[in-house]
Amino acid sequence: MLGGEYLDSNKSKRTMLLLYCSSLVSSSSILNSLIAHSSHLKHIHQTHAFMLLRAFDTDNLHLSRFINACSSLGFYSYAYSLFTSITHAPDIYLYNNIIKALSSSPTHPKASIFLFNNIQLASLRPDSYSFPFVLKAVTRFSSIQTGRQLHSQSIRFGLHSNLHVLTAFVQMYSSFGSGCISDARKLFDGMSISSGDVALWNAMLNGYAKLGDLCNARDLFERIPQRNVISWTALITGYAQANRPHDAIALFRRMQLENVEPDEIAMLVALTACARLGETSHSQSDRIQDVLSKINRQLGLSQRFEKENDVLLELG
Repeated sequence: MLGGEYLDSNKSKRTMLLLYCSSLVSSSSILNSLIAHSSHLKHIHQTHAFMLLRAFDTDNLHLSRFINACSSLGFYSYAYSLFTSITHAPDIYLYNNIIKALSSSPTHPKASIFLFNNIQLASLRPDSYSFPFVLKAVTRFSSIQTGRQLHSQSIRFGLHSNLHVLTAFVQMYSSFGSGCISDARKLFDGMSISSGDVALWNAMLNGYAKLGDLCNARDLFERIPQRNVISWTALITGYAQANRPHDAIALFRRMQLENVEPDEIAMLVALTACARLGETSHSQSDRIQDVLSKINRQLGLSQRFEKENDVLLELG
């Protein structure tokens, strides 16, 4: 049986249908469907019960998918408890998925580092996915010492020149501010000549922009082999945060002229810049209205949202 603690009268029909279908369709297909359609904790409990019933709790692939489902719904503690309760040996794919899940958790980011260290204790080798996932947790609780130790490990495992791993370390170092931005730049300079990868360039650009070093940020922006919307948004945001609304609006207008469709973040930042520009220079009202009208057309904004724009302009 699926276990009375997981079931109630509202789910009995669904449960009976699952049991009936299990005789007609492969258990794996049913489990995949259960995982895909889980939307709240009761579904997670029921799916877990089905996994136990059909012995999928020893299958690393299905466990990984289930952990992803738990984390996407915000059930990080459940995912962690599930992982720590398994009795067989996890593979690197399963380790990566639980590390990825916990690195996004508001309560368990350090657990992802603990599990990363367990990879080697389990006689496994971290791969090019392991490091970016765990570095997200390192960045969240600002542990530069742990970050440097992980960097040394990536060199030992021969992954330091992997583009995916390198980009993650550039993001990590740049997130620690002025004291580590030079470390990020050294890594970037070592690869940027041979790599036109926009994610690497954006990582460095975003680091400078957040630090307020807009000269270096603008220099990188102009030299990116192929900019994308993230490149534009990073610099526009940097100008806005540095209280340079003229530059933010000018770059936003250039973005439109080059037929790059802004994302919601870029449009929100542009709206904020318009508000500040309106505060400091009433002579710019036509320019502000031009930018706002273009944003409205792109978003297809309703009258309600247009009123919210007016409030933004009033409040700055």
